[in-house]
Amino acid sequence: MQARSSRAALLTVAAAIAALTLVVNASSCATAGQGGSPGSDASSDEGATPDATMDTSTVPQEGGGECDADTMTDPDNCGSCGNKCASRDTCSCGMCTPPCSGNLTPCCGQCVDVNTDTNNCGTCNKVCPVPNGASPVCTGGSCSFTCPADAGAEGGAPLVFCGADAGTPGCYDLTSSSQACGACGKTCPGTDVCVDSQCCTAGDGICGGVCTPLDTAQNCGACDAGCAAPAMCMAGMCVGYVQSIG
Repeated sequence: MQARSSRAALLTVAAAIAALTLVVNASSCATAGQGGSPGSDASSDEGATPDATMDTSTVPQEGGGECDADTMTDPDNCGSCGNKCASRDTCSCGMCTPPCSGNLTPCCGQCVDVNTDTNNCGTCNKVCPVPNGASPVCTGGSCSFTCPADAGAEGGAPLVFCGADAGTPGCYDLTSSSQACGACGKTCPGTDVCVDSQCCTAGDGICGGVCTPLDTAQNCGACDAGCAAPAMCMAGMCVGYVQSIG
């Protein structure tokens, strides 16, 4: 009789434990569904941290961060991301420039005339080159140059205007320029120099219309300035005997 009572008590305790376990499990499932337990969709959380691999380079950032804009010309990101110019301003070279009057063009924080400005010829920052011996000019937005007042036409006076069609453009003395020796575009080869409009070896002179060395006993320092024997010509001077045979 006493054994049956003990067994019944044990069965009652086991049933109570089972019922309590079911209650605990049900409570855990409900908590997981509300609080985002492992396995729930994190993307639904409003405060979720962005994926570290997400590309943010195209997102405008305050304070000069990266953005998908040309900060040299974009009026909404002028000079740096988020730097917005005033409503009528233009962004040029990363600088906000107020509207210009007349025919002037906003350019890098100032107003310029691109038709005549040699530093902004035709467009901002287009600098006209300075040819040999010339002065650059900007006319109608195109670069050109002028020569001194005494310069002649191509092939004329010693100092002439040589255009790009005749070699390297510029103003040249045709009697002495190795880039335009005797005529525009005639360049002396190698180390030759221009002597009286002829390409000669360095140190030569023009004697009888031709290039002639001036370090010989017959032409020492000048045409027909010979040295009497036994003198020798050294550095354009007769040495060893001073009488000239010229």
